[in-house]
Amino acid sequence: MGRYVGVIFSVLLISSGIGLAAGGPSTSTRTLNIKGTAQPASNSDVDPSNGACNFSSWVDQCAGTGCSCFQINPSTVSGNLDKGKQTVTSLFVTLDPNIDPVTEPTVGSGPNGRCDVLTGVLVDTSQSETKTINLIGIGCKKVAGISKKNPGGNNVGDVLTGGWGISDTEAPTPPASGWGTWTGSLSKSTSEISLKFTGLVTE
Repeated sequence: MGRYVGVIFSVLLISSGIGLAAGGPSTSTRTLNIKGTAQPASNSDVDPSNGACNFSSWVDQCAGTGCSCFQINPSTVSGNLDKGKQTVTSLFVTLDPNIDPVTEPTVGSGPNGRCDVLTGVLVDTSQSETKTINLIGIGCKKVAGISKKNPGGNNVGDVLTGGWGISDTEAPTPPASGWGTWTGSLSKSTSEISLKFTGLVTE
């Protein structure tokens, strides 16, 4: 009899724990997909001392001087980073040419490699939620058309990759935490950019 009472008591505890978990924050995989165009930011959005974006302290940093600020204007946004129809605004990216892992000079007439460290920020909003996202990563030159007649190839754009996290600069509504990875590509000829985010969010 005692054994059965113990089993029943254990089941009640487990059921109670599930109920408490269901009523509190939960963690799930979230995504965000952005397509748009990139352009140099207006002077009012640039820190004149270093060329970085001045939207927030996260993007207003440069390892030296000569950084560049770009604003991305989204044309399509999809995913479930926020619940419901999403709108992405204030998408700024600072490129830092002072940190480049390509330190060995090009051999012969081969392609010139280059990778720039970048920081970025965006605000993702739906009818009931708002999140400011910080991102960090690297953009590396993409070269195509390499041949004997054209050993240096043609720079057709950039391949982008990195990580992201929810910022506390503007507290998310409702309270949320999360991070993940992102990938993207930028066309040199059209300035079209595509970004894909995936990761875990708890709220």
